Amino acid sequence: PEQVRSGGFVEAAQISRAGYPNHYSHEAFVLRYQFLTLSKSSGEKEESVDMVIRQIVNHIMNGEKSFSAIVDISDFDPTGIQIGKTKVFLRQKALDILEGLLIQKSMILIQADSRRHIAQKRYALLRASAVAA
Repeated sequence: PEQVRSGGFVEAAQISRAGYPNHYSHEAFVLRYQFLTLSKSSGEKEESVDMVIRQIVNHIMNGEKSFSAIVDISDFDPTGIQIGKTKVFLRQKALDILEGLLIQKSMILIQADSRRHIAQKRYALLRASAVAA
């Protein structure tokens, strides 16, 4: 019994029962979801985790048009994300929303990069034909 307590199994079971089955270390959370914020985080890791979470929640709660296009954020609850001393705990709905937003933003950037590539090829062809003429 003492080994179970000292190994953190009791705390993990209590957290999971409280409805926060998903968890990331602060560093892992920032690396994964910082992409959803407008700016890069700086400063100490506690401040950067708080800042990243605040920015993401603000974007979601303010009804960001780009966020609501694919992901249903109507029942998003900001209490679904809790910050611990070393980890960030997420309820399943909050995790689903964050993952959906991550996929959506990735798709937008891939589409923008593809359009940029096509425009550059067209410009190169136009420039080559103008020089040849």
